[in-house]
Amino acid sequence: MQRGLALHEWTSTRGLRRGGLSPAFENGASLVEPEALLKHVYAAEGPALYALCDLHPFLNDSPTVIRLLKDIALEYDRLGNTLVLISHALKVPVELSRLTASFKLRLPSDEELLAMVRSQAQAWGKQNAGRKVKTDSATLDKLIANLRGVTHADAQVLIRHAVFADGVIGESDIPEINRLKFDLLDGERRTAL
Repeated sequence: MQRGLALHEWTSTRGLRRGGLSPAFENGASLVEPEALLKHVYAAEGPALYALCDLHPFLNDSPTVIRLLKDIALEYDRLGNTLVLISHALKVPVELSRLTASFKLRLPSDEELLAMVRSQAQAWGKQNAGRKVKTDSATLDKLIANLRGVTHADAQVLIRHAVFADGVIGESDIPEINRLKFDLLDGERRTAL
């Protein structure tokens, strides 16, 4: 995959939106139906990366959707457009299987999250004359629970934010970490971490 690709996101509720700082598609909201979206992708000049969220229900019910996906994949050399199907559960139809690659994102376990907290606490201590980060086990458990479901990289950012703000992981950090987590999950890094 090459750098500098345009990134677009599709959901069946919002239609097609440009990722990053690109302007919105003029007709993006009208592309909520999978067939309309895929016809648009087939006609669009690439290269671009399309993140298609929750397309999986349409893979069972629509031969046209399957055919359009296949056409886009077979025309990759001409179009240059890459489709990424994102779903909690995705069963690829047989006719598309040789044109696809699967990837499962491994998220950190509670033990890994706790190790990240300890690592950030040690880093904070080194920068603060050996002082210890203050917390209690109940708050630490809540922090770990709120970090579930984020990637390793996002967990590091959130943990660092909690630790380095004031050297205390307190009850007041939990709502802030939760808000930042949802900002990250939405892909809108509006808040300076």
